[in-house]
Amino acid sequence: MVGYQLEMGGRLNQLRDFFTSRRLVVVSNRLPYNPSRTSGGIRYVKGSGGLVTALDPILRLSNGLWIGWDGGTGAPIKGRRVTISEPEGEGSYQLRFVDLTEKEISHYYYSFSNRTLWPLFHNFIGKSNFNSAHWKTYFKTNAYFAGTILEEANPSDIIWIQDYHLSLVPNFIRYQNPELSPYFFLHTPFPPYDTFRVLPWCKPILEGFLGSEKIGFHVKGYADNFLDCVQKILNVNVDRESGIIELEERNVKVGAHPISIDYDAFHDMALAKRVTKRVEKHRRRIGDRVIILGVDRLDYTKGIKERLLAVERFLEKHGKFRNRILFIQVAVPSRTRVDEYRIMKKEIDETIGRINGRFTGEGWPPIHYIYRSLSREELVAYYRLADIALITPGRDGMNLIAKEYIASQVDKDGVLVLSEFAGAADELTEALLVNPYDIQTVSETIYKAIRMSSREKRRRVEKMQDLGKRRDIYHWVRDFFGEIDQL
Repeated sequence: MVGYQLEMGGRLNQLRDFFTSRRLVVVSNRLPYNPSRTSGGIRYVKGSGGLVTALDPILRLSNGLWIGWDGGTGAPIKGRRVTISEPEGEGSYQLRFVDLTEKEISHYYYSFSNRTLWPLFHNFIGKSNFNSAHWKTYFKTNAYFAGTILEEANPSDIIWIQDYHLSLVPNFIRYQNPELSPYFFLHTPFPPYDTFRVLPWCKPILEGFLGSEKIGFHVKGYADNFLDCVQKILNVNVDRESGIIELEERNVKVGAHPISIDYDAFHDMALAKRVTKRVEKHRRRIGDRVIILGVDRLDYTKGIKERLLAVERFLEKHGKFRNRILFIQVAVPSRTRVDEYRIMKKEIDETIGRINGRFTGEGWPPIHYIYRSLSREELVAYYRLADIALITPGRDGMNLIAKEYIASQVDKDGVLVLSEFAGAADELTEALLVNPYDIQTVSETIYKAIRMSSREKRRRVEKMQDLGKRRDIYHWVRDFFGEIDQL
């Protein structure tokens, strides 16, 4: 078992002893820094996701390497390798760029990854597209990623492959160099057997996963679904109690490790003067209305349309609140090249227009729609402002927005309404859990949240904040690697 003691202070220092003696190689579809052209040359902008937040400092500690695609920015990279080193950062690490052709971007990323695996893994079978040409490109692109890893990695490295885009990579690595030991984490749900077996290439996808030493999922239910599929489709022995898959030559460990956020960063930002001033400015403008907030990437899995219908039902049933609530929906543009997403945006735009047309009286319309990315400071200000967070995806691997909202509740007076189909519902049990497809119940839960006493709000927020402090993003990394006996 890993022999390092964890101290309460200094989240990053808790990982120092573990990673300074070995190099971390992270592999994902996208790199953590986005290159862009400027008058002074190429500038690298750090992403804001939870994975980047957790792994960027760890990669610096281990002089690590992150392998991935640049996202199609078109910025020319000489030598396909860049060293990331910031004045305020500790140490440095390298980015290795995987160059994708237009066909690979179209077939591997936009098509097979996002129009086949993404909907299937979220139980939206009807939206899955099964195309053998897309599968062949996905297969070849995964082999290409694996080849890049083989060029770069040493047997002493920790190779951590991330997400469904690269599900075949572990097995490619294992087949070509058994001395390398890849690990894998899936950031989406994993579907039940009756859903997953619909995929014509379900067997090679499972075999791809099983090239790993260890496979991580957000919650136990996803891990159980995976074990079930391995047992029934591959006819492999599975020890469900220990989460061990027994292959002929070795065992594979499967476990649940819920990803989280940098709790302290969000909590501290919520207390910052700049954020407080933003909140006060918003509140003067909005007045004493009850603020309900939704924040999502624009995706059909997020349940945005159903949420809007629940707000409409609330306004129908509780007429006295028609001029007393404001629902703010932040929708971050996503996959704008995919037809289904353009159609979905049009439907959401029309639904918002119709509801506002019905219920706008004197003053504010009931729905304020923000279709763009927000800076973290802007977002945290909205978290603090919101009396209620309405986080109701139809299906979600985890949903870090819910955790960010709780971390930002420095006044402890907010209410989290959360879909029971989000992975976060397994942890945030003090939220008001709802079935997002039950429009009537979501509507009544909004009313319940508005009527909740200050004492009850504080009790619930404090319990969820205590969990957030203990199980932050750095705990996620420790938790995943802490069970690996041989490290």
